[in-house]
Amino acid sequence: MDFGLPFSFPFQDQAWFKKLAIAGLITLIPVVGWLYILGWSLEIARQLIKKEPVVIPETDFGKFTVRGLKAWVISLVYAIPSMIFQVPNILTNVVAQTTTNDDGSGTVLGGLAIITICTSILNVVYSLILVYVMPAVYAVFLNNNEEIGAGFKFDEIFTLIKKAPMAYLLVWIGTLIAGVISGAGVIVCFVGLLITVPYSVLIMGHFYGQAFLETTKVP
Repeated sequence: MDFGLPFSFPFQDQAWFKKLAIAGLITLIPVVGWLYILGWSLEIARQLIKKEPVVIPETDFGKFTVRGLKAWVISLVYAIPSMIFQVPNILTNVVAQTTTNDDGSGTVLGGLAIITICTSILNVVYSLILVYVMPAVYAVFLNNNEEIGAGFKFDEIFTLIKKAPMAYLLVWIGTLIAGVISGAGVIVCFVGLLITVPYSVLIMGHFYGQAFLETTKVP
């Protein structure tokens, strides 16, 4: 796996700035813009998976928004356990705000606090695992005609991970770095986000595609 290529490949496109800027402007559209950028970034993964020339995608609002919506639905289902882990925290806040120290609810509040700590730890662990697994989920989705149901073909997903666990670990690391790059736009100035956000998601998309290709090298 070429760890540096996801960071450098966008600049091989002579129109890289224009394409990134357009994608960045689209992200300003509430909700829809983020669905678009997700589908747009996954085009890089699809190009690699299908062994096509890798280029920054041209604008295709309908195609990428629909793909992004499908990918978001898949990710939402995978996020359900994380939402469940948040319930004790919500209950603790509600009890704390609606009770007093002398009404006998201290024991209940203390029990909820302990449960909240445990579920918060579980939530962190699950979130880290999810970052590791989702690239394989998206790869299976893209490789199966972009059908939502393909995102839940667990046998195919875990087969990919078992074939190239280190590749997906590198994707995990690369995703974290891409997240830092995305936020760097705030340091430059707010306008910088219009470039760093689309650039960071292209990095992620390239890592996703590379990891899939690594699995094809293993019999």
